[in-house]
Amino acid sequence: LISISKDPQFIKGYYRLASAQAELQKFDDAETTLRAALSLEPGNDVLMRQLRNLKAKKLAAVTAAKKAGAPKQLDEAQLKEAQELQEQFNTYQRDLRSVRTALNTAQREARMNAVTTSQLQALEPSVPMYRSVGKAFVFTPRHEVETRLTKEIAELNKTQKDLTDRDEYLTRRLQSHANNLRDLTGQ
Repeated sequence: LISISKDPQFIKGYYRLASAQAELQKFDDAETTLRAALSLEPGNDVLMRQLRNLKAKKLAAVTAAKKAGAPKQLDEAQLKEAQELQEQFNTYQRDLRSVRTALNTAQREARMNAVTTSQLQALEPSVPMYRSVGKAFVFTPRHEVETRLTKEIAELNKTQKDLTDRDEYLTRRLQSHANNLRDLTGQ
């Protein structure tokens, strides 16, 4: 490139630049360089042969890319869209992990409450009940303990339903974003 800029009539410089561009698989740039050289020397057999070889290399590269299923080149707008989709995808994945963690916690607490309820039912009604408040235990009438457990179970069931719905929504969004990314990049 420097040799051409210093001497625009230096045909060998065009040839070398086109060869380098072809090796870097910048086939369009190489073709433009060779055509510029041919405009200076229209009958140059070496340049014409190089142009034919370049077209053959370009065709072979395009064919190989199609066979390999190589991702298509994205313009700036598509690249920006792909990056935004990827960021949203990552956000949805983080959200899904936290929802699943919260869902597992709610399910575990619901199982613990179910076990506690079944143990309470097995006890005689005259057995005194205590509930923990921090590190202390406070005497609590049986009906208050049962009411509190029933209320907690209802709240946990609602929480589980909400979290399951959120899980399904995030799973659908992740699948949609994955499909959009695949469509955009051609993979």
